[in-house]
Amino acid sequence: MAPDLKRFVVRAEVPCMHRSTTRGLLLLAALVGTVFLIRPVVARALAPDDRDPCDPRSLGQTHGPILTVYALEAGEISNLCFGPHDSDLDRAWQSLAAITTPQERASIAAFAIYEGDYAAYTQRINTESTVFVIAVNRPTAQAHPQTLRHTMAHEFAHVITAQESNVWNGEQVATSNCIGDDNLYGCAGRNNYLATWTYQFWPSNEIESLDRSYHDPAEAARRCLADPGFVGPYAATNPGEDFAEAFAAFVLSIPVPASAQSRVRFMSSNVEIVAIRDRIHAAGLSAPDLVIGHCG
Repeated sequence: MAPDLKRFVVRAEVPCMHRSTTRGLLLLAALVGTVFLIRPVVARALAPDDRDPCDPRSLGQTHGPILTVYALEAGEISNLCFGPHDSDLDRAWQSLAAITTPQERASIAAFAIYEGDYAAYTQRINTESTVFVIAVNRPTAQAHPQTLRHTMAHEFAHVITAQESNVWNGEQVATSNCIGDDNLYGCAGRNNYLATWTYQFWPSNEIESLDRSYHDPAEAARRCLADPGFVGPYAATNPGEDFAEAFAAFVLSIPVPASAQSRVRFMSSNVEIVAIRDRIHAAGLSAPDLVIGHCG
């Protein structure tokens, strides 16, 4: 994947799990076999301590300047609330809207274009993980339709795993029980695909290493070289990116190496994800010609 198309996801999209490896694995083991839900979240008025989805300072501007923002209501664009009209942003929105339903997009409150090094990012914009922004950079918005569709599916996967129904808020879980530097964005909850995904595919030593290398390209390259089970190089960055890359590959019917079939089976065992894939395929929006690399 070209450097300017690297995906970056802030901690908001990847709820932290357990800093203590032993305690973390015990908890994650207890979560296996639960029923997973992609729950639509009805957008609500922002509380005073929440961030304004139309204010660029609220939308991860540390990744690069925000240029244009659309506000969303009930999963559809309601108005242009910051910056000029942007045809590239329109194109990216059409790509996301083509592979998701308004109900599935209900927790996305803003959709933006920005200037930066990463293809796209997703960030929560309220304290309860019920409202999110997806921002794309211009090269991503101008990319080949299949490439853009892959990016949108990847970012949508982060929205799924970070929704309120899928995380425990930091106030409810001790900081010592989270992987990473803090638990600002919550820990994987009982209905979260990410908890079982991490338990199934990430060995304890790699979970422990995330404290020092959550978005370290060198560590991702090391993992990719050592483990052919990842669907592509970027998936080796951390469990959240691993899930998102596998989700995007599955729902878009992108071919993956035989060594990654266990991750495909995880996706195919969840009826909601299968329904998304089938709907995309029926609409003729699969991306079987897209190549996302391999590991091992």
